[in-house]
Formats: sequence, structure tokens, C-alpha cells
Amino acid sequence: RHLAASVPLPQLAEPVLRRLADTTGESAYLAEIADSVAVVYTATEPGRHAVRHVSWLGQRVSRRNTAVGAAVAGRLEDDGVAVRCDAVEDGVTAVSAPVIGPDGHTVGAVSVVGPSFRLRGPVLATARRAVATEADGLSRAAGGPGR
Repeated sequence: RHLAASVPLPQLAEPVLRRLADTTGESAYLAEIADSVAVVYTATEPGRHAVRHVSWLGQRVSRRNTAVGAAVAGRLEDDGVAVRCDAVEDGVTAVSAPVIGPDGHTVGAVSVVGPSFRLRGPVLATARRAVATEADGLSRAAGGPGR
């Protein structure tokens, strides 16, 4: 029996998002699939920098041409993440990885979002690893198979 049977995904995601924000310094999000064209941000942990991406909690975001959209569609790079720069807003980079539910289907994605001037080089590499690891852990907590 998995926690997912009794705990909503946003609640399961709280420690995951906190660790991502602590590790990367950037804002972290859980997006859940709303329909075939959008996701909805259902949980967030703010970044630790003065200049940061501000909460989109409750906001619908297109799945088209976005990191979160690529993640939920399974269009991932070899390390299991999708990265998009300037997709939703100029100067913003997002790193996303899918969250897999108990039936083996993608139910959402975990993302780190921040300014492109900071999310590059070694910082981007750290964010990619952290997002992939934490999305995998959240998938397992939700009853999914993980990677």
C-alpha cells in the first residue's frame, strides 16, 4: 500500500519541492495534468534568491513548447529531464521531469524555474540532476514505478 492511496499528490510533493528549492535556490513547482492542452501548478516552494520566479500556484500553463509540457509528454533528454529557455517568458529557464502514478501513466511534473542568467553551466547541471532524482522519488511515493 502506497502513501498515494491516502495522501494527495501536492502534499506528497511538499518535501520534494522544499529540497529542490534548497538545493538549487530556485522556485520549485508541482504541475498536474489538467487536460490535453494544459497543466495546473498545484504546489510550490519559493526560491531562496531575491530575484526569483514568483509563484504560479493555481495557474494553467500550456503543454505546448514548455518544459513541463515536454516532461508530461515524455519528450525527455537522456538524463530524464526537459529544459526550456525563454519558452513561457523571456529570461526564464525551466527544468522539468515527469511524475509517474500507480498505473504507470504520467500524472504531472516537478519543475525548477528561475532566471536564465543563473540557470546555466554547473548550476543548470545541478538542477537537472536534482529535478530528475526528486521526480523519481515523488513517482515512487505516489505508487509509480519510478525510472
